[in-house]
Amino acid sequence: GNFSLIAPRELTIEALEERFAKYPNGTPLDKTGELGKERTEKRLGLTRRKKFEFFTVCPIIQFSHDYGTEEIQRSHRKRMAVMRAHEIPYYDGKIDTLKASELVKKFK
Repeated sequence: GNFSLIAPRELTIEALEERFAKYPNGTPLDKTGELGKERTEKRLGLTRRKKFEFFTVCPIIQFSHDYGTEEIQRSHRKRMAVMRAHEIPYYDGKIDTLKASELVKKFK
C-alpha cells in the first residue's frame, strides 16, 4: 500500500502516530489499509483527513515481491490486479518502449 501516496511529511507523521497510538501491536489484518484511504480510516476509527485524488499520464509501476512490507505479499497470497500493459511506451523521461520482462530483470 501507499505506493503512490503523495502527502506532506507532517500530515503523514500525524496519521501514522495516531495509528500507532491506537494500535501499538499493529492494525487488525481485516481492517488494515493505506493511509488516506477513507474506507480504511473509517474501519479503524481514525481521523479522516482532507484529500484529493489525481491521475497521471505517466504509468505507476508496482512490484509485488518477497521484500515488501505486506505479509500477504511476502507469502505470495496477494491477489494481482488486472494486467494493463506488457509494454510501457513512456518511461524514465524517454519516448521508448520498455517491456515488463526487461524491467523485472533490472529489479532482480
